[in-house]
Amino acid sequence: MKFDSLHLPDTQRFACSEAVLRRIDWPPSVEWVSMGQIRTFGFDRRASKPPALAGPIVASAAVNRDGSSHLCLYPVRCDTYPESAAKEFAAAVLPRIVAWFDKQKARSATAVRGVEELVIEWANGHHREHTLRLL
Repeated sequence: MKFDSLHLPDTQRFACSEAVLRRIDWPPSVEWVSMGQIRTFGFDRRASKPPALAGPIVASAAVNRDGSSHLCLYPVRCDTYPESAAKEFAAAVLPRIVAWFDKQKARSATAVRGVEELVIEWANGHHREHTLRLL
């Protein structure tokens, strides 16, 4: 698996460190992890009903029709994303992302019609998950 990471200024952080990500036993279908190579999250124009967001997107995971998948972590300001949130992300959210990848991989090849995406938002002191299907 390929890791692409970007050095951030002191005022920004990621939801977790690259070291934490490297310790995860990722499914073989996850081809790469981006930490800041994609600076901001934006809904694809194919998203028919994007969810209303109340806070910054800290991560997104995607599975493509061909079975390949990737994880993106986005930079967030340190004053809006505390250390306790990063610890919660590493302890609780990352295992759910891995389980989501496993669940997507277990589906039949014809069940994935477009791109399936899991978006993690930090809002009101909690991580919220949004699932999107892009056709």
